[in-house]
Amino acid sequence: MRELLPERELNFVFENVISDGAGMVFNLRHNRNWDKHTRPMLEAFSHARFMIEMAVRYADLPEPPKTLASGYGALLYLYDLR
Repeated sequence: MRELLPERELNFVFENVISDGAGMVFNLRHNRNWDKHTRPMLEAFSHARFMIEMAVRYADLPEPPKTLASGYGALLYLYDLR
């Protein structure tokens, strides 16, 4: 996502969600405290997937939409453009 607009910082909330869940390695001992260990991974995955899907969906727009679709708004928020 950074490479799409390298001159822009990503939203700090998105960055925190990704950093909390990325790079974690699941261990069978994590089953004892499932939510604590898996929630950050699943949350990071879900946020990243959504943003990628929205970037693909709106990639070929010749201009911003007249009515702001929620996915387009999310992309603006990701890059702190809204």
